[in-house]
Amino acid sequence: MSYNRDMAEKKSNREMIIENAILLFYERGFERTTMRLIAEESSITHPAIFNHFKSKADIASILIYRFFRGVVRTTERYIEDKKLSRDDDRTLFFYWTAHFYYCKTDTNFFRFMNEFSNSYRSDFDSVENDYFTQIFRNLMHWNYNKSDVEYRIYSSLLNAASNILGHAVSTGEISLAKAVEEISNIVYAIVRLERPASGGDIENFVRSLDTGKYLGYSVLEDFLLTDFGELYDEITTDLFR
Repeated sequence: MSYNRDMAEKKSNREMIIENAILLFYERGFERTTMRLIAEESSITHPAIFNHFKSKADIASILIYRFFRGVVRTTERYIEDKKLSRDDDRTLFFYWTAHFYYCKTDTNFFRFMNEFSNSYRSDFDSVENDYFTQIFRNLMHWNYNKSDVEYRIYSSLLNAASNILGHAVSTGEISLAKAVEEISNIVYAIVRLERPASGGDIENFVRSLDTGKYLGYSVLEDFLLTDFGELYDEITTDLFR
């Protein structure tokens, strides 16, 4: 992953630590990255880093959240570009295509996610469950009057399904389109919509999607490293036009 480390000088110590940790997680993996290495990369002492974060899992959770939120933001840009409503099937298809696309194409990032989830399952699940709850409530705008407990249960279900399907896509066991079809059918069942996803329609959608425009490597890099902040806006002003 290419990144100008001088940019970190303009940021707070906390943000500098986050971005240096992201680079190390990405390049070395979660297991081989230590708090001492993150501190050295950030030009601070090992004890000083604990003034900002209690563990590397704390920092890794931020990276996972940035990935999830980045996929949501990318989806929002897509539906604005295509002038779609949020309850349009293509909104759902795009979101999950983006999610599984990165699982399949970015092996370093997927390795990091696997290592983190295996080592700190509860931390990883906490981020994912909160995130999927946000998808139901904010991205798709499906108002189907579920309780908070039900939201958490269904978020956990999506969490498990997305992990299984993401692994299957990354190893080539199933196609990207098949993963999108399966997860979409699960979502439809949860929200009780009479709109079963057609495998053929989803396959055509995935095949025709301009991944270079909407899901390029630079898009992933930007929302992991800049959190869709000022730098992201400067780099991608015309990316989605």
